[in-house]
Amino acid sequence: MASEWPLRSVESLTEKVAMGPFGSNIKVSTFVDRGVPVISGEHLHGTRMQDGRFNFITEEHAQKLKNSLVKRGDVVFTHAGNIGQAAVIPNTSRYPKYIISQRQFYARCKHDLMMPEYLAYFFHSPDGRHKLLSNASQVGVPSIARPSSHLKSIEVPTPPLSYQKSVVEILEAVETRINHNHALAANLEAIARRLFKSWFVDFDPVRAKAAGEAPVGLADDIAALFPDRFVESELGEIPEGWKVGTLGDVCELNPETWSTKKHPEILEYIDLSNVKSGCIEEATSYLWDESPSRARRVLRCGDTIVGTVRPGNRSFALIATDGLTGSTGFAVLRPSHSYHREYLYLAATSDDAIDRLAHLADGAAYPAVRPDVVTGTEVVIPSDEIMRQFSVITCPIFDQIAVCQSEASVLSSLRDLLLPRLISGRLRVADAESLIAGAIA
Repeated sequence: MASEWPLRSVESLTEKVAMGPFGSNIKVSTFVDRGVPVISGEHLHGTRMQDGRFNFITEEHAQKLKNSLVKRGDVVFTHAGNIGQAAVIPNTSRYPKYIISQRQFYARCKHDLMMPEYLAYFFHSPDGRHKLLSNASQVGVPSIARPSSHLKSIEVPTPPLSYQKSVVEILEAVETRINHNHALAANLEAIARRLFKSWFVDFDPVRAKAAGEAPVGLADDIAALFPDRFVESELGEIPEGWKVGTLGDVCELNPETWSTKKHPEILEYIDLSNVKSGCIEEATSYLWDESPSRARRVLRCGDTIVGTVRPGNRSFALIATDGLTGSTGFAVLRPSHSYHREYLYLAATSDDAIDRLAHLADGAAYPAVRPDVVTGTEVVIPSDEIMRQFSVITCPIFDQIAVCQSEASVLSSLRDLLLPRLISGRLRVADAESLIAGAIA
């Protein structure tokens, strides 16, 4: 099948390939509150440009740089820094035009020959990525030499537009399902965080009872567990009967470590780079003898992990399964009791807790905190009865989050498996659809 597809150069498949402006033409001093948005690397994760926060330049400034203006349907690449990014500006993007930065270049497809979405997927396949980075240098700032001329020379298998459309529809359907799972997980966690803040930071039920009112949204038996007055503490007013403590009062720090005498033959390893804001992107399998020296923290279901290196990067997660090994760059917090799980995770990873760690991190090139600094975070600890009720309410939320993240992980692996096979033609579209249906059944 693939042998029937002609190889065509990117130059023949595109109307235009052009570079971003020189660095001196776009800098902080040229940014304004509104105008033409400037695309940066943070917008180019995945095959579709992500709308988000942008810096802007004026329309007049953009016209002076019109060779670097891009529009919906263009494919934007990064040639310096985080090289290898390739994302199409979708037709649903917020703005009709953008300006690319000095580290980017773009391709505008001939739509009768090549779908821009298909071209972006090609450059996310192993073959396409290899071709794009074939003349890249890793000395100093990673960069692609002569990016425009190099891109033009790359040959792309060019199936009929009907096949391109089918492949794009399949892969986008998978990515839509992945994004849906991530969004649902994020929304569920936000609900749990709001409840945590209401009960343990703002003390809303206690304030209501102190004012002679019934706590909003609480059953009578749960409301009865909360006191109706405050007492003074070193942290200010706290509910009567509660105490000021630290995370270390409700967890054990780094309880297990693999050693040369005790370890599995194969490690499922997660590093700081694999974890972001509660989501574990992937684990890497290593034979013990070939594993990184930092692959030593034993992780159990219910553990909270918090990155101690550059903690402001928010490398934290709640572990939902046994069998993982974490980097020694994580502080592993194991709840003292199962009903501490949700409280511990939410307290350890609140914005205030992470901001504290980021502020305390020292070392210019490698800012970090000791693991005991994480467990030293001060918290207000409620009664065991309230802690148990909080777990009863939020445990199903986190169980559903784990389901969403697990499905997203399965689909991500399946997408990565299907992508090169669909692009090369080694897998039929109908077979891919069957595999996807089986994965989400």
